[in-house]
Amino acid sequence: MPFLAPVFGAIGAAFGAIGSLIGGLGAIGQVVAGIGLNVAMSFLQKALAPKPPAPPSGVDLDLQTGENVDRVVRCGRYGVAGHFIYPNTSGPANSLFQQVFVLSDFPITSLDRIYIDGTEVTLGAEHPERGRVVTSGDYANLIWIKVLDGWQTEADAALVAASNPGGRWTADHVGYGQAMVIVWMQYDRERLGNSVQFFFDGRGAPLYDLRKDSTIGGEGDHRWNDVTTWEYSENPTVIEYCYRRGFSWNGDLFCGMGMPTSDLPIDKFVTAANVDDEDVGGSPRYRCAIGLNAGPDTEFGDNIEQINLAHGARTVDAVDGSWPIVGVPQTVVATLTDDDMMSEADIEFQQLRGFDQLVNSVQGVYPDPDNQWSSKGYQRAFKAALITGDGRGRDLGINFPVVPYGEQAARLAMIYLSENRYEATAEVVVSPEWRNLKVGQWIRWNSAENGDFIYEITARALIALEADMPRAVRLSLQQRDPAIYTAPTVVSPPVVVLPGEAVYQQELVDFAAVGVIGAGANSLVY
Repeated sequence: MPFLAPVFGAIGAAFGAIGSLIGGLGAIGQVVAGIGLNVAMSFLQKALAPKPPAPPSGVDLDLQTGENVDRVVRCGRYGVAGHFIYPNTSGPANSLFQQVFVLSDFPITSLDRIYIDGTEVTLGAEHPERGRVVTSGDYANLIWIKVLDGWQTEADAALVAASNPGGRWTADHVGYGQAMVIVWMQYDRERLGNSVQFFFDGRGAPLYDLRKDSTIGGEGDHRWNDVTTWEYSENPTVIEYCYRRGFSWNGDLFCGMGMPTSDLPIDKFVTAANVDDEDVGGSPRYRCAIGLNAGPDTEFGDNIEQINLAHGARTVDAVDGSWPIVGVPQTVVATLTDDDMMSEADIEFQQLRGFDQLVNSVQGVYPDPDNQWSSKGYQRAFKAALITGDGRGRDLGINFPVVPYGEQAARLAMIYLSENRYEATAEVVVSPEWRNLKVGQWIRWNSAENGDFIYEITARALIALEADMPRAVRLSLQQRDPAIYTAPTVVSPPVVVLPGEAVYQQELVDFAAVGVIGAGANSLVY
């Protein structure tokens, strides 16, 4: 199809393995699984590493031009300047100017707000060829906007007719599957003589929600092979599921991982999606706005990492599939004691981290749709007792480029701060009777020597300590606690009121012309 960038080869996700602290335990069994550790730690490590490309985001303030632009699927809310792909002039004395902008390489649900030169404009009556006319601002009745949501099956007839010279935009220029905006402008030397800047705000792609597919146990008419049954969603788990399966158009899998359904456990994804949708203070617990990037410099893990950041999730990669564990308290499924530890293997236990690995304050920014998607600081997350105990502030910056909601960003910041201060970690080997324990589950280890803590299983493997012994279970543990996810008191940010349209003085106030008579020495009067 025209204006569709090449499909680039898949790049593997960057999920680092968790190194073992136990040596000489024999051969590792085939059943191995693991998840990442805490978010604050990863941000501390990244602060020391070379700066990578900007992460995927729900906002793109810069106008994209040229041919080598990454293909992007907009999910959740979006705010973009667009990809400028076509200029044209037509009409008497070339007084009509046409521009075409691509918003997404997959259909969108809506275009809700349009900004011209930083001012939101209103649209009025529909022109039979040009779209809806702009009725407010400096360019009222000079600009028309037409939205192609990606479902168009024919080229825009007005663009074909206006093509100058003929053939620059033809019947083959359909853009099927691409969401685009066509702008028509009427030249006016006084009001439309300079370059005009556009910005577009709306709701992104329809998405497949497996909870709404009655053929796999859900309720509804969603079908994976029929995009017309999909619906708009901001649910991070729904976005991740679609990305892992991959976005296709006309049989072209151009964005996503192409994973089979057998590697995406339905029950795990349903559980995670339901947690995201739980009501917290009148809105869903977690929401996400992301442009899933299909470019050659973006790895699968880059997109997954940003989705995880939006709902406090960790990814489980196991032999029976991959899925997210969302940031909420889990049920403790087992209690272990020192008697459950294998005496043939050493226990590696660390109760406290180094001071350079701790934070006591988290702050950063999120994109604010109510302020034209500009970056805005969320409520700082901190605990005064930690600052006092540490002797000084240890602040960490965490930005949320795919979370366009200030209260949610503040809650996530507090989660990542709290998570960092539950510090105990352990590597243990337990008896074969615990082989049903799984990565992501919470357990309690009540140890006479190492304390009584709740842990999340971050890695698991079956190992053979000796040739004639049944395989034992090696567990990597990270301390967790329900208090991590206790919702903080979040102060709603003030509503930003943008300045209105300037009102210029039309006449002088309190002005009066007074004649003055002057007589010269020669008796002439001036």
